[in-house]
Amino acid sequence: MAQQLENSFLEINNIKFLPYDFFEQIETNGTVLSSNSYRVVSKNHNKIIVLNYIVHSQNYTLEDFVNELKKYKKVELHENVLKFIGIIKQSKDNVIFAHEYAYDETLRQYLKKNFKSISWIDKLRLARQLVSAIKCLHENDIFHTKLHSKNLLVHKGDIRLNVFNTFQYQSSFSDTFTFIQYIDPKYLQNLEIYKLNKSSDIYSIGVLLWEISSGIIPFESELIHGYSLLKAIIRGKREVTIPGTPKKYRKIYIECWQHDQRPTIQNVSNNLNSIVYNDLFDAEENNENVECKENSTIESEGLNTTDLLQHTNLQSEIEIELKLMSSIIETLKKSKTSLNEKVKPILPDDQNVEKNNDDQKVENNNDQEVTSNNDDQEVMSNNEDEQEITDDQFLYDLKTLFTNNNDEPQFLYDLSKLFIDQFNIQGVSKGTSSSIIYEITKYIDKNYKNPKAILVQYCNHQYRSCFTSIIGFFYEYGIGTEVNYNKAFEMYKEAADDSCFTFNDSLNDLSYFLKENQFIGLISLGSLYTLGKGIAINQQKAFQLFLKSVAKGSILGNCYVGDCYYFGRGVIENKIQSFYWSLKAAEEGNARAQNVVGYSYQCGEGTFKDENKALEWYEKSAEKGNYLGYCNLGRCYQEGIGTTINEKKAFEYYIKSAMGQNGSGQNSLAYCFEHGKGTFKNNKKAFEWYMKSAIIENSQGQDNLAHCYELGIGTSVDKKKAFEWYKKSAENGSKKGQRNLSRCYQYGIGTSIDEKLAFEWLIKAIDICLEQSNINYCYTYSNDPFLEEKNAIECFNTQHYYLELNN
Repeated sequence: MAQQLENSFLEINNIKFLPYDFFEQIETNGTVLSSNSYRVVSKNHNKIIVLNYIVHSQNYTLEDFVNELKKYKKVELHENVLKFIGIIKQSKDNVIFAHEYAYDETLRQYLKKNFKSISWIDKLRLARQLVSAIKCLHENDIFHTKLHSKNLLVHKGDIRLNVFNTFQYQSSFSDTFTFIQYIDPKYLQNLEIYKLNKSSDIYSIGVLLWEISSGIIPFESELIHGYSLLKAIIRGKREVTIPGTPKKYRKIYIECWQHDQRPTIQNVSNNLNSIVYNDLFDAEENNENVECKENSTIESEGLNTTDLLQHTNLQSEIEIELKLMSSIIETLKKSKTSLNEKVKPILPDDQNVEKNNDDQKVENNNDQEVTSNNDDQEVMSNNEDEQEITDDQFLYDLKTLFTNNNDEPQFLYDLSKLFIDQFNIQGVSKGTSSSIIYEITKYIDKNYKNPKAILVQYCNHQYRSCFTSIIGFFYEYGIGTEVNYNKAFEMYKEAADDSCFTFNDSLNDLSYFLKENQFIGLISLGSLYTLGKGIAINQQKAFQLFLKSVAKGSILGNCYVGDCYYFGRGVIENKIQSFYWSLKAAEEGNARAQNVVGYSYQCGEGTFKDENKALEWYEKSAEKGNYLGYCNLGRCYQEGIGTTINEKKAFEYYIKSAMGQNGSGQNSLAYCFEHGKGTFKNNKKAFEWYMKSAIIENSQGQDNLAHCYELGIGTSVDKKKAFEWYKKSAENGSKKGQRNLSRCYQYGIGTSIDEKLAFEWLIKAIDICLEQSNINYCYTYSNDPFLEEKNAIECFNTQHYYLELNN
């Protein structure tokens, strides 16, 4: 019956059935467009096409497939809908669906590549084409529900809506959390009950219109904190308008992304078409203000007050969170079977300035710190003549391509190579690991992968011994799994073990991965011993492991040996020896070491002070992509270290550091916004960047965030939150945070008065001897007007009283 249904529909609608020997007319070039689509070249037609691999199952039946084809036939004539070519029936349950290829990639890639040259006339044209295509769907009672900038294509400068995605990814529940910024907040709030609809498409259009206007991925820097972002979007968090955006255009997308009472697609279309040239001309004149934003994260903008209150007052914050978590859990349970039967991939089997986090800080007059430490779719030429496959691209037999169900092994190698590169560039530490995590998760997202599945694939890989260090890193930082220091320790230990570092004929091509795997294993294991993660602190053992990594040939290992000498970990403190070891690695080209050497020259530690050399080494570190190097280079330009003061240039380097998820860079960027250094003054942005810095455990960012809560900078005054963040900063080792926490206990700021705790935290902060001259330390410990001389003397007397009491 189902077969008759299919044949009847195909015959009536003149659907092309491509013969099975069509396989012989195609060669591939290894270009994956998604988990189940592939770009290929038809030899006979000399034309690039896209093949989608569809598997019929209980969750997606033949009847579903026919119904979706019926929907497509209703909209296929629209000029902005991707064109269908034909069907290749591979078996009873497997179908290959062929459609045209869009030469200008996804909308996200198109904007990234061309945004500087796109005028507002071009932006408006793209927006109108998008809305026109969705209008065609809605008029035929079809809604897309999966609109985002990686799902929209651009063909020779014009939008192509991939209607096939309405059935192609139905089982991909993980997409909901990959692209949460585009998803209807009502659905995010109640995944189990709420059904996506036409209004959901309108919300997605609003986000996409903003993205077209800005050229920036919505909430890009916040995606690493997925659940926190999800909650914020549900509560009304939205992006802010880019300077230079026409008022009418802005009004359209703000109306689209309201929580309630969104316009219809007809209203959106009419409003877009009402924008005239003069409206755009006004925007072009102001567009110069946008340039500095192209590399920075655009912060959130809430809904109008009435709309937001109507939404947030429905339930208490706790009730909303419980309901949300319950909804996610229930949906995940129901999706388990669907996910297990998800379309199998069609990839071919591959035959073939901070001194190690927050340990060393030099505080400046401006309360900042000198710190030291330490695309989706392959691009095809717009010229149709340039379609020849290059020599270095693999050719696969298409029959093997579509019958092989193994995941893409090349992706695992590429991800491991990225991890190795970033580990050596950034160095692993409390203050820099967030940058490695950022690069890994960005690459995973870019390739539509699931971190949990990737971890499983690494663990089950036939050459698992090459990847135990990245497996350990996933466990240490909770990528695709829960944080598990014991598992991380086991994996690093296995990577560091000499018995695992053996070669045979089958592994000759993997010697690079084996070697780097052991280097990273030794350094990571040493770091666990240093910090006491999953094992008792043992500085001597850590020092030995770092030395062993150097003996094995690790350049980065020299820098960690230098750290041990700097802090006296497992060896007698010796700044000269510290500089010697770091310089060895820096001269070998290691970016982390170059940043440390720059710090040494800046402060004259272990060598003579030379600010010009400091600048040179920071530049070398930044050129290689060290995000802390960017931050320290920005500090040089802000303060005139080895160069003339240039606050605008400093701001630009801080942006690069902050975008790489470096906590010190984010803290410095926030400082610029707070004080108008190199940019316009914006307390709201300052607060949000301080928040980002604090979340990734930057102690100075935590202290500055607390300061914002205490004084109401960029947010409302909240003494209790101020106390909580001062406490976190103090516990993370910030001297300024410890002084401020002492002040909180002394005056009852956000907590009850406790002179004993006030004194204890003051002692930790200033580390002074019991002499009368130390009253000055008590008086000036925070350079803070809250503390008067009388109180300083009282603090000093309390110090004596407490010591006498304990004697």
